[in-house]
Amino acid sequence: MTEIILGILLFIAVICIIVIRKKLSEINNSLEEANLKLSTDAKARTKFLANVNYEIRTPLNAIVGFSSIIANSKNDDNDYSEIIKASNEQLINTINNIIDLSDIESGFTKITLEEINLHDVFMNISEQYKGLMHSNILFECNGSCKACNIRSNEKRISQILDIFINNAVRFTNEGKISVGYNSDENDDIKLFVSDTGRGMSAEKQKELQNIFNSLSPDELVGGVELSLANAIARKLGCSIGFTSNDGIGSTFWLKIPASKKIQSGEKKASTSSSDRLKIINDDENSNSSPLRLLVAEDIDSNYRLVEILLKGHIVERAENGLIALEKARLNEYDMILMDLRMPEMDGVEATRQIRRFDQEIPIIAITANAFDTDRDMAMKAGCDVFLTKPLSRKQLRPYIPLFE
Repeated sequence: MTEIILGILLFIAVICIIVIRKKLSEINNSLEEANLKLSTDAKARTKFLANVNYEIRTPLNAIVGFSSIIANSKNDDNDYSEIIKASNEQLINTINNIIDLSDIESGFTKITLEEINLHDVFMNISEQYKGLMHSNILFECNGSCKACNIRSNEKRISQILDIFINNAVRFTNEGKISVGYNSDENDDIKLFVSDTGRGMSAEKQKELQNIFNSLSPDELVGGVELSLANAIARKLGCSIGFTSNDGIGSTFWLKIPASKKIQSGEKKASTSSSDRLKIINDDENSNSSPLRLLVAEDIDSNYRLVEILLKGHIVERAENGLIALEKARLNEYDMILMDLRMPEMDGVEATRQIRRFDQEIPIIAITANAFDTDRDMAMKAGCDVFLTKPLSRKQLRPYIPLFE
């Protein structure tokens, strides 16, 4: 009897050992997979940060270097100034893209869908870029149909196209850059940017494909711009990709599912754009008399910059939101440029209170807060346009007639 009991206990012990070993093996495999994922994620993050570091330091090197040369030079050199200006714009774009990508990764970005016409989007793109190309680059813009309405976000669609075009310009010294859209065999819409530049090697294409195949923004390993384009596309329910031939050229595309199309007869979604600014900056008024503008800005150097950019107009200053509110109540202005972060009363609250007694005056938000949450807050308060610092003539020109 004792031998039988011992045999049973031994059998149970063997079974327990087998089960424990199996569990330990499963735990070990899980740990190895977790370690591998952590290692992969760490490498991806390291590579991404290395690219960010490069993209920031490259224009910063030119800015610092040529600023030093000009400071120590007795003669004004416009070539140096142009290099600094271009590098400044490159650096600002990189910083804005990093902020935007961070906003998307953290889940703060909320994209409002609206009805947009792709034909209008591409016409705006054409107007924007036709005068900015090098003399030895032909820029073409075309669409397969005159009107194509989809439910998406115009700002984000244009942002992806800007990224594709800037990428094409960077790698095309001569030849042609074409942008347009068409429908594929599944009735999906493909927006494309093609160039005749130097194209990409097989190794570079493989690296870039890893970006577009990423399952989430957390796994992005490429440069800031294309990583951002990929993240935006996923937010819109779209996909991006490319084809390239080394030494011949590349084509980048954004695929919009057929389900995003709006058929004729559907109810048009409301748009957030305001008509107030159109009256001020239409063609007839582009050479009109100076406007009376109220600029709410607490920092002296920032106000001085706005004052220079708006040279030729009548500009008055409010050092905080409370003063801006009182001036708007007592005086008539053609427009208000409102900084959002100020003492006493911030620009959001000032705008909210101004809208209680004046629904007509255009208000442009100007701020260093560049997140979409800041934009949403400003627009809900009653601002018509949201511009981010550093401010430039290029940003202001679509809304205010500028005197050269």
